[in-house]
Amino acid sequence: MDTTTVVLPVVLGALVVGLVGWVVVSHRRHTRRLTALADAAARERQQWEMHLQHVVHEATSAHLAEVAVERREREEVEALVARYHQAYTASLKWEVGSRATLLGLLSQHGLDGVLFSGVVFTTVGRGQQRYVTQLDHVLLLDDRVMVIEAKNWKGVVFDGVAPSSLHAAFGALIDAGSDGEFAIHVRRPEQGTGLLITRHPDPSGSSEKHTVAPRAQVRRQAFALRRLIEARTGEDLSIDACVFYSHKSVRLFTPMKGAPSRTPYTPVFDTAGMGAHLSALGPGRVGPGLIGRLAPGLGSMATDATGVGAHAEAWQSVLDAGRGEAVG
Repeated sequence: MDTTTVVLPVVLGALVVGLVGWVVVSHRRHTRRLTALADAAARERQQWEMHLQHVVHEATSAHLAEVAVERREREEVEALVARYHQAYTASLKWEVGSRATLLGLLSQHGLDGVLFSGVVFTTVGRGQQRYVTQLDHVLLLDDRVMVIEAKNWKGVVFDGVAPSSLHAAFGALIDAGSDGEFAIHVRRPEQGTGLLITRHPDPSGSSEKHTVAPRAQVRRQAFALRRLIEARTGEDLSIDACVFYSHKSVRLFTPMKGAPSRTPYTPVFDTAGMGAHLSALGPGRVGPGLIGRLAPGLGSMATDATGVGAHAEAWQSVLDAGRGEAVG
């Protein structure tokens, strides 16, 4: 027998056995690698799922905490505003006179609008401190918003006019104080004799009330309302502001428009002056359509809302309905 004939099958057989062995070993190694990769992928997936659950849990907890804080702040704000509305309603006797006078003047001059009284809202000041702003009246016409600070002061009022500028003897009795905006209220006491003199702001700093001159006060209020409207509607409106001394017996002294002054001009009226101002109103600085856009929001913040002219039926006062009266 030829040696080649015997050796060749043996070699081929060895090669086949070796190839089969290599295939088996490679398959096992590949299987172990795949198994290891699958195990690693499973561990990574498990870790990712645990991380995701942790993130979702933290996010959910944070969101719930934010919701709780917002709810608590909203409840506190609502309670605060409610207290101010109650306080305004309880003291409405001080504003009912100015309200009735304003409504009469608006009707007399044929104006169409809505008068909101006791408008209360919250604003955020420096340091995120929240405080309440209360406006006596907001007159909303179709092309104009006017914030009105009403003072039911009887007697004599020097608003921005030094008494000594009217008569030198007044200066010896009534001190106007330092430069800047001020109002001096002189009246007789309800009982007794003599005169009561109050200066706003109080130069001694002992009074907690009326620490700001009425004109400065109403400008701040108008600015706060402007910022609120901008935040809620996106409109940056020009808002008029004025002080209204509504008592029928007040004697008012105040600078005329255009008079030299170190402070911004803010109109100050008695009843006759307010009537003349309303009768001379020209086109507002704001485009038409304000009543439709702003009245619902102002109505939700007001203690009372009364329509006049074309809006008398849509905005009927609860106060007048309660008395069986109709103003308009």
